[in-house]
Amino acid sequence: CTSSHGARSRSGQLGLTASPHAAGVVGYVTPDDIPAGPNSDFTRSLWSVGPPEPLFAHDTVEYVGQPLGLVVATTLSAARAGAARVGVNYGPVFVQRRDSSSGASRKSVSDHEATDRAVAASAKCPADGWGAESRGGGGVGATAAVGDAGEEAKAITSLTAAVAANSWYDLSKFPSSRASKGDVSAALSSSTRVLQGQFKIGSQRHFYMEPQTAIATPEEGGRMSLISSCQGTDQVMHPVARLLKMRHNQVHVSCKRVGGGFGGKADRAVYPAGAVAVAAHKFRRQVRLVVDSTVDANMNAGRCPMTVDWTAGLDNQGQMQALSIDITLAAGAFIGTTTVEISHLPPGMDSVYNIPAFQVTVQAARCNLPPRTTVRGPGKVSAAVIIEQIVQQVAAAVGQSPERFRESLMIKIPEQHLAAAAAAEAKAQVTVLTRQVDAVCGSQSRESVANGFSKQAQLQQLCQADPGPARSGRHTSTLPQVPHPKYYPGASQ
Repeated sequence: CTSSHGARSRSGQLGLTASPHAAGVVGYVTPDDIPAGPNSDFTRSLWSVGPPEPLFAHDTVEYVGQPLGLVVATTLSAARAGAARVGVNYGPVFVQRRDSSSGASRKSVSDHEATDRAVAASAKCPADGWGAESRGGGGVGATAAVGDAGEEAKAITSLTAAVAANSWYDLSKFPSSRASKGDVSAALSSSTRVLQGQFKIGSQRHFYMEPQTAIATPEEGGRMSLISSCQGTDQVMHPVARLLKMRHNQVHVSCKRVGGGFGGKADRAVYPAGAVAVAAHKFRRQVRLVVDSTVDANMNAGRCPMTVDWTAGLDNQGQMQALSIDITLAAGAFIGTTTVEISHLPPGMDSVYNIPAFQVTVQAARCNLPPRTTVRGPGKVSAAVIIEQIVQQVAAAVGQSPERFRESLMIKIPEQHLAAAAAAEAKAQVTVLTRQVDAVCGSQSRESVANGFSKQAQLQQLCQADPGPARSGRHTSTLPQVPHPKYYPGASQ
């Protein structure tokens, strides 16, 4: 797999400076080899926020590590040698300058936070911002050809830079990005004390033992069979069918076993599968791809890092009566499964706490970084960390122990309900234990087994309490040995 290494590139300027053909090299797969077209929105059934992610970079390179194409060879060493011979010419991306008379000025972006892992700017998502109105290339932040009146776009490689550049994903039609209960504004206004804070949560990367792998085999009748190391065969079948312009029943996807990906192969497995499917379709022969772990790490990021801003209102007794949480995610160049993180954050944010007025809002900044992936417990883990951190900080501010403050905030269940639940649980436990004993020794021998076990336990206690000279090794105890219950007469085992 050939991936990008250049900075701020316009893929319209992409070209080969050396032939990839070498001994054992079959050919090279480019975006133009995709039957559905180089800009096919082949994953649209999975995620519908932001620009579509192409199989291979076309028009622009969005981040360092984005796939550019595929070298197909008869051996792994030949494929690597062919990929090493591929050269790419990168050109700058220009965006139209804002009209100063319109009153809209472009915010400056500091380059001090730029990293060499993401140096590609997007023509479809320039530094000026991203919104639904600019998806087609027009509107805010439209691109300008080289030589036109425009300015070179800057790569956005940090959350701070994205906020300064007003680069956001449009989540206005994504209702699960926010949740609320009660009138937070009124509760904050009437609070005796208002506390505010901010903290950051870092990312978390995958390290699945099985690499991203796929095998594509052309079948008779123009059909295609794939073996994919995925977390859902349907998430591979539908996008590959769109890439190849086939019906769904013409693409067969199998997976030897599902598990162990923990979200890393939820949506990212479709890209190796799509690459080998296009290659197999082009060369009409079986193609296998095993993505190198380093390449995979450059192509796919982990859990979304985020900044959390919170405001809490307390009454005159120090109880929290209002809480407002604003979460800003540092998403990648494409939304990927960040939507899963977004949708799971608000619903579980209040956890076990009963806060009268509560609201949480999530927004996602678009950065020139690899797409994020889901990591075990997407959204839910982050939500638990966030609410517990806030409770911890508020407890410290009011001078209470975190445990007592948490307990005062927890949802209270009426005592009569607790008593009824405890009685039902105790009865259920007795019933379960009785059935387990009956299954082991039979109901007729239950009493004899219990008596024997009690007698043996008493003897063991006597030995432990007064072992006598046995510990010195002079002689052994002459206490009678009680046989194991399973050897009792009448026991089933």
